[in-house]
Amino acid sequence: MAQVYISEGDTSEIVTKETNTAGVMTPIARITPDRGTFLRLLNRVAKGSEQGIPIYGKFRDSNGNLIATSAKLQFEISPAGTDERMKVSKRVEQISVYNSYSLQEQRNVDNVDATKVVLTSPENMGGDPVSNIEWADIQDLYLSMRAPSQIDWSQSEWYVDPTALEGPFNRGR
Repeated sequence: MAQVYISEGDTSEIVTKETNTAGVMTPIARITPDRGTFLRLLNRVAKGSEQGIPIYGKFRDSNGNLIATSAKLQFEISPAGTDERMKVSKRVEQISVYNSYSLQEQRNVDNVDATKVVLTSPENMGGDPVSNIEWADIQDLYLSMRAPSQIDWSQSEWYVDPTALEGPFNRGR
């Protein structure tokens, strides 16, 4: 089973660290399935009661300070053959839950709903909530952030709840 995380500079095999541009919605992490496979993110897990994918994190800048709570997060996908990115989640309008709670507290059943990001169809297809998102090795899924400072992955952590990820599955080559 695939895992999606970045922990103080270490990453899972399918995740690449990215550095955001301060003040602009840009990727901070790229998730790419292994060659010949695809992955699926589920928009509902057996934790909490709300729809969405639980993500847990502590986002810090190069000075070790928490990224400002005004930062925004969203998932984006890059369709095959393009460099364009399309939003495929509702935007998290502020990250106070990640600043206020420890990683352990974020995973607690009483707080997990606050960490969920609702997956949607791409913007150009209406942006309505979907049951899951699938993407193949010829596509990239990104976690993007707009923040007043750049993230420093050597001092930050981010995890996708493992119950929300299925695969890898063969693409049928």
